[in-house]
Amino acid sequence: MDRVDVFARAAHGLRALEPDGAKLAKYIQFIDIYAALTDKEYEGYRRRYPEESRTMAGMIQRARDEGMRAGRDEGKRQGLAEVLEQQVAHRSGPLSPAVSDRLHRASVAALQAWAGRLLDARTLDDVFDQDPPELGR
Repeated sequence: MDRVDVFARAAHGLRALEPDGAKLAKYIQFIDIYAALTDKEYEGYRRRYPEESRTMAGMIQRARDEGMRAGRDEGKRQGLAEVLEQQVAHRSGPLSPAVSDRLHRASVAALQAWAGRLLDARTLDDVFDQDPPELGR
């Protein structure tokens, strides 16, 4: 049994065991990364297992798309936290570790609400005195 067969059996076994399509896509992506098939091996897989190959390609692409979307969302959240931290520090001096931690754990909605409050706030309490509806933790 070669690597292509092992890859195909792992994918087939997962498809038989995992009914949740989202979880299956993530597990398939893990197998894809772990197997690290070469282009030649992928071509062999597509030739020997054409139906399985089409199904796998769709699941792997979906998992990659979800990962990219999650990465963009996390990048946006981190960027907002950094900008807000700089703005608050510029206005009020260095942030306490608690406020900095709160900023870096917050959701995009919380960060946007705090950024809006910062414009009119006289004190940090005016910015952070009440939590926005959705705090990411």
